[in-house]
Formats: sequence, C-alpha cells, structure tokens
Amino acid sequence: MATAVSLTSASATAPVTTAVDPAAFPFRCELRLAPLITFWTQTSAYHEFGRGPIPGIVREKARAAPELAGLIDDLSVIEKHRAFVDLMMTAMFPPAFWEQEYGAALFPFQMQAFYATPPFRRALMNADGSLQGRASFLQAHSVAQTPAARSKAPGGPPRRRSGR
Repeated sequence: MATAVSLTSASATAPVTTAVDPAAFPFRCELRLAPLITFWTQTSAYHEFGRGPIPGIVREKARAAPELAGLIDDLSVIEKHRAFVDLMMTAMFPPAFWEQEYGAALFPFQMQAFYATPPFRRALMNADGSLQGRASFLQAHSVAQTPAARSKAPGGPPRRRSGR
C-alpha cells in the first residue's frame, strides 16, 4: 500500500476562492465531504465495500470530525484530517494504482484540485492546486452565456430577432 502524503502544497491551505465571479455563476458552489461519508457509512453497507472494517472505522472517525460533513471553505480542515480523508478517498483512488493513475478531486465548478494522485499533481497541477492548461468552458464567453451574466452584460440581455 502506498503511503499517504500531503496532496496539496502549503500555499493551498488558504481559503478557497473561485476563479469565476460567483455572481455570474447561476449555482451555489460548495465543497462538502458528506456524500463521501454517506457512501462509506450507509451505501457501502449494501455493497462489496461494506464488507470488512472500513465502514465502521469511517463511522467512528466521522463522529470525531463533523466539520468534514459541513461546508469546507478552508483546506486546513482537510489537512487536519488528512489520514481520514485518505482512507475515505480509497473508494475513488485505490492505493494499488496510487503511483500509476492520474486522478483528482476538484472543487465544484472550479479548476482547482483539493486531492490528487502524485502523477496528476506532477503533470497537470500548478503549485497552488490549480490545473495547468486551458479549458474552453471556462473562457470569458462561456460565463457570459449564463442568463445572469447576459442580463448584466453591457447593453443588457440579447435582443430577439423579429420577423419569425
């Protein structure tokens, strides 16, 4: 089994910020690990993951770390419970493939990882956790396509063509 190491740089322990203006984005963006905790404590009890000691360990550790189920707006919460987060993340990132596979967990609707395998970190992440490269769906014209952004754009929302 691979040893767990800190998956974020020291500079990534600052409060989470969004690269896109939150007012222009039509959905609330939050990071919570509650669905992952639920997977291990409830859902996995009825599947092959439910066998063995892990669901019980997760249940016990989740009671001791309730802040992981709530809104996480500071990466220090994840760092504080790194060993527990590593354990829960084995559902998505099997330790047997830790050094070979590219994988990451990103903040919702952002191009910043809060958890990543070593190959992903080396090849695809900047030191602050942001992803290297560009994504066409994050370009300025993409955000401007949301109804909220169109109504705030200079000249107001686009006008409909007449004569239909």
